[in-house]
Amino acid sequence: PPHRRLIVGAVARTLAAVCFVAPGGGASAAALRRRGAGAGAGAGAGSGSGSGAGATGHLVNGAGQVGVVQGGFATLSAAEQAAITALFSDDAPDALPGSRGAAVQDIVRQKAANMDLDTAVRQAGAPPEVVAMLKGSQTSHQKAGESPEDAVKVMNRMLLRAQERLDQKVVECQQFKKKTFLSSDQVKKDLARLGQQLANNARIMSTAMGSIDEATRKAQALMEESSTQELAYHQLKKLDGVQFEQRKQDLQDAEFILDLTRCKDSLLDRGSGTSVRASSTSFHACFDKDGKPGQLVDDDDSIAAPQEIRFTDPRLANAAAQLSPTAQAMMRNALGRMDLAGGESNAASALRALGAEPHFDGLEDGDEQLGDSLASEADMVSAFRTRARNLVAKSSSQGGIRRRTLLRDVLSLRQEPLMAPPATVAPKVPAGDENKQAQKCVALEPGCGVLHDAFASLWGDLKDLVDESRAKLHQDDEDWAERKARINSQLESVVAQKGVLQTDLAEAMSAKSSFADQQAAKAEEDASLSKMITETMAECKEVVREIVFTEMAAAVRVRNEIVNSQISGVEVGNVVDCKVGNWIPGECPIQCDDTLKGGVQVLRREIVVKGNEWGMACPSLNYTSQCAQVKCPVDCKLGDWSAFSKCTKECDGGVQSRTRQQIEKPRYGGQTCDAMQESRPCNTGSCDRDCVLGDWSDWSVCSKVCGSGYRERQKEVLTPSRANGQCPAKDSPKRWESQLCNERVCIGDEVCIAEMDLVIAIDGSGSMTEAGFEVMKTYAARLVQRFRTDAFGQKAGRIAIVQFGNGKLDKDKVVSDAILVTKLSDDMTDVAQKIQTMSWQKGFTNLAQGVLKAKDALFNGRSKAEHVVMVLTDGRPTFKAQATQAVQLLRQSARLVVVHVQAFRKKSAEALLKSFASMPWQTNYLHIPGKEALRADYENFVGQSLVEICPRAMSPTRIAEADEMRGYTRVREGVTCGPGKASTVASTADDCKAFADEHFPENWKAFAFSPEKCEVYDTPCKDYEPNSPYIVYEPLAKASSTSAL
Repeated sequence: PPHRRLIVGAVARTLAAVCFVAPGGGASAAALRRRGAGAGAGAGAGSGSGSGAGATGHLVNGAGQVGVVQGGFATLSAAEQAAITALFSDDAPDALPGSRGAAVQDIVRQKAANMDLDTAVRQAGAPPEVVAMLKGSQTSHQKAGESPEDAVKVMNRMLLRAQERLDQKVVECQQFKKKTFLSSDQVKKDLARLGQQLANNARIMSTAMGSIDEATRKAQALMEESSTQELAYHQLKKLDGVQFEQRKQDLQDAEFILDLTRCKDSLLDRGSGTSVRASSTSFHACFDKDGKPGQLVDDDDSIAAPQEIRFTDPRLANAAAQLSPTAQAMMRNALGRMDLAGGESNAASALRALGAEPHFDGLEDGDEQLGDSLASEADMVSAFRTRARNLVAKSSSQGGIRRRTLLRDVLSLRQEPLMAPPATVAPKVPAGDENKQAQKCVALEPGCGVLHDAFASLWGDLKDLVDESRAKLHQDDEDWAERKARINSQLESVVAQKGVLQTDLAEAMSAKSSFADQQAAKAEEDASLSKMITETMAECKEVVREIVFTEMAAAVRVRNEIVNSQISGVEVGNVVDCKVGNWIPGECPIQCDDTLKGGVQVLRREIVVKGNEWGMACPSLNYTSQCAQVKCPVDCKLGDWSAFSKCTKECDGGVQSRTRQQIEKPRYGGQTCDAMQESRPCNTGSCDRDCVLGDWSDWSVCSKVCGSGYRERQKEVLTPSRANGQCPAKDSPKRWESQLCNERVCIGDEVCIAEMDLVIAIDGSGSMTEAGFEVMKTYAARLVQRFRTDAFGQKAGRIAIVQFGNGKLDKDKVVSDAILVTKLSDDMTDVAQKIQTMSWQKGFTNLAQGVLKAKDALFNGRSKAEHVVMVLTDGRPTFKAQATQAVQLLRQSARLVVVHVQAFRKKSAEALLKSFASMPWQTNYLHIPGKEALRADYENFVGQSLVEICPRAMSPTRIAEADEMRGYTRVREGVTCGPGKASTVASTADDCKAFADEHFPENWKAFAFSPEKCEVYDTPCKDYEPNSPYIVYEPLAKASSTSAL
């Protein structure tokens, strides 16, 4: 360190001084001065500079120790002390350049005047010749050949050497003071910087410890939340598990009932050796004793569910009794939704006898009075019962020998289907109880297909509940896993944050220790420098005092005495010593030096008063010294700022921060570091933000070509709402508008000419009834015949047929697949014939399989054609969950149209089927009020359905009328006949026709029109060239308006 280098230098200079020690052990001041004078004079005389080691003025005390003359400077007067102190000042010189030296010379003269001659001679160390001259001994100075004038010169030389030692000491002390003060200033700056760093470090430690405590509390709260959530999860899963097991049991019971009620084509093909027991499908539907309907089926205000079902067949009764209360309520709802085959008036009469209005749609829709299609079943059931009676009679006649066989045969009947004629009969009651019984129950006996479909619906509902419970259990696991992951993520984040904070705290504590050590070292260095400055400057003052008030004053006193006593004609007042100005430092070539060698600086001064022959000659006017012996300050260096972090909040004011690294630490009084982290506010806007809507879209194509369709337009959300912000609903007038379009009445003969791949999925379930299924087939076949496979030279429709409603469970409890009747075909006659060959399946409504089969049929559909699936059904599907999933999958790639054929729609079924239809459901959900109404007016419903389904339909009659009025007809689309004989720009086809009449009166053969151009041909078109915007027309006499369709 600099102060140690100064100490070493001082010691070196002290050791270099040669001290003549008197025999008594004391040092002779005169001898010390002489040694110093000799070394200083030699150096000054040789180089014009004074840097001799002997010029330090260190003294040796009586104990032989190097030290400073004690107490000498303190005994001086204030003026004398000020004059000596001024020699070391760095302030600018006074008005008189030599004021500092003049003040010292004045004091020297005063001291000399008051000094005793003997003391002066002793302190000056005058030569013996001079001493003898002063004592009047002529012999000694005559022998030496010295005159008084020579003695004066000797004393002036001694005075000059003392002056040079004084100059050297003053410059040396000034250099030391400046160098040490610079080092001290660097140390003080480092101390200030370290103090600031310690304060910042204390703030960081305090913040880190507070944040660590907060993180610990958060972690504890999260662990408590995790324990609470886990306990709630296990409790919920236990409850859901109990419900799941109950629903599975109900599903097993329903499977048994479903197997019992499955229809067979014939029960008599088993052979006479088979024991068969016939069973009845009849049951009693009971209401409350006041004759009011029970609760509504599926919250439907048109269907009343019975409060109790009493099955005639014991197997059904036992199986139904095994169901849970919830499943039994679902069974009553399923039977309440059942459509009966035949017997409508009897059922209605029975319900009226109970005081309730008939709900035909809940039990039947009247469509089944289309023919006695199930009469053969009565014969089969009669034969079945006869065989069963014979079996019992035969067993009874054989006594106990056949009882085991009889028991085996009876048990085998659990797997036999329930078959009975579809009829509704009044229950048999004991005499006298008819009125009482009629007020409570009604006996019904539906066909096996209807009953099987009802129980399939029940099975499907229970299957949905089982799937729902299984999904719920899975969802419970996922929800808990998600909550646990969220809590763990938060906990990990808190723990990670805590770890970072602890790392910051550890780093801050380590930095604090380092800063404290540095501060202590710097404080010690500062104290050492201060002490060294004080001691060294005190030493300088003592040495200067010794030179000035001892050597120089004594030399002046002796010289002046010689002038007064030995030289005549010269007075002391005539003696003029040389006076010089203050040192003026030259420029230092460097400002600092890390090696501490420094640079070389030249000090210069000028002569103020030139001495005469009796006074002291002028000392050296130049002095070479070292400068800038301090280390260069090292400023803090920081790296570039990082990018701002993501805002901590999306709204309501968050914070962004950025950091930069410290590349170089400040040292030696260098500039301290600026902030290494800064933050700024962000996202100061409110979290409540309304959504931003785009512009209105273009109007859509009209939903119908006739019969009052509508078109719509909407606004999309560009920026969603946030927090409590508002956003209009999709159907809000601010986002959705509609207009009526194509309000003209449909002719009724419309045909579909759209490029369209259509799959018609037809329901053939048991609830449809055989006669009803015939109506559905006829409707579908007639609809198919309204589709054209090509129109105006372009490919048009293709149709595939899928049949569902054949649902049953295999041994693995998998629902049977739907039937692909025909793949996509453009032979509409063949498609219609295959529709007529379909048979009634009498299964349950496996809509999911039908939809997926339709999706598969569209796999090879044309990429440019519109893909449409049309579902014909009379009610809700058996498996709602499966159907919903299948519909969602289909609607990703095709449009789904639902045709709901039911006289009295149930609200739940209507809502479900509307949700299945593609959006908007208003154009994709069609309702036909029952199969009876459909059969009564096929063509009307076919026409209505066509214009709803087909995106491009035309009426041949209307086209023919229009062509007749215009005189030309459309023959081709998307082509031209090449360059025309004449061409023009036309805005309408009529303009183009007028242009053709003008240029080729009664002689043009065709024209091609587009919104941009009209090409007229004077020869018939033979070779057509594809050109999508164009439509080719021919004169009406040359083409038939219906041939193109």
